Amino acid sequence: IIKKFKGEIYLPLEMKKIILSKPFKKIYYKNNLRFLPNNKIIYFNKIKFLTHVPHQKENHYLKKSIKILNNSINKVIPSEKKSSELIIIRRNLTSRRLINEDELIHRLKKYGFKAYNFEKISIQQQIKLCRKSHIVIGYHGAGLTNCIFMKQNKFVLEISNRYIDNNCYKILSKCSNLNYIKSKCKKSYQN
Repeated sequence: IIKKFKGEIYLPLEMKKIILSKPFKKIYYKNNLRFLPNNKIIYFNKIKFLTHVPHQKENHYLKKSIKILNNSINKVIPSEKKSSELIIIRRNLTSRRLINEDELIHRLKKYGFKAYNFEKISIQQQIKLCRKSHIVIGYHGAGLTNCIFMKQNKFVLEISNRYIDNNCYKILSKCSNLNYIKSKCKKSYQN
């Protein structure tokens, strides 16, 4: 859509660093992007508005978007032949974090799992890790969105509590042809 669009594209300022970094800078045309601060009210006339792809149910738009994104990224970040990584996505946030995360990581390390804090590594590194992963385990959060970069028929295990009733990662996994498992914590604290 962005490549075919002839006009200017307006995005939030905080997306500038992401959009202009690899691999995205090869996908998007910089010359028609405008980044706007969030703290100002801006009025537009005769605007075409592109919203996010609906993700609360499986749909062909989402499948097609994931396929286009992966095909574009394949040109920039070649896929490794062998899927060998077993990863755990850690979280810094205290609002949504496993209370016994360290214990889980310790137990899974003996099976070859490695823990990564996606908040501390670049988007490119996140994509590369997921592309070469056989199994990804993570607590419900944005880091699991990277599962769309995994090869087909690999495994995603989402951990959550009873207060999180959101199937977005199940839908993303299904649209990406991944095996999805949801594990609810026995002790379901709000945090």
